[in-house]
Amino acid sequence: MGHPATLYGLELAPCDVLVLGVKLDGRPLGGLTGHVDWRTGGRLSELVRLGTVPKEGPLMLPAPSVVAASRILLWAQADVSVDKLSICLKNLRATRPGVCPADLGLDPVAVRAALGPHAVLFSSTGESAEGG
Repeated sequence: MGHPATLYGLELAPCDVLVLGVKLDGRPLGGLTGHVDWRTGGRLSELVRLGTVPKEGPLMLPAPSVVAASRILLWAQADVSVDKLSICLKNLRATRPGVCPADLGLDPVAVRAALGPHAVLFSSTGESAEGG
């Protein structure tokens, strides 16, 4: 089991790059993404609403001081894959990426295998995050 997909879980396991999945169809943000959005006063929802988040590839942002990360990657759920995620994080030289596989619609076991033991996996209730 990984760290809880909550603000408390993020404080317990800070990361250098926090990857958050978003739906671009206007539905409310959920999971860890929703928690971070709430903590930042709806900043992520605003970026989605304005069309700032690309349909393909991530949008990198500096993390606000209220989030235990250095950078945030917002990624459209419809575009992300384990391979794309792994390549992107390697290119960013992320040493301790944080990911909630459920927020991205990805399998936690595949994410752990691709990102290795230093990645922080956040898990929703009932989600297995092997090696968390």
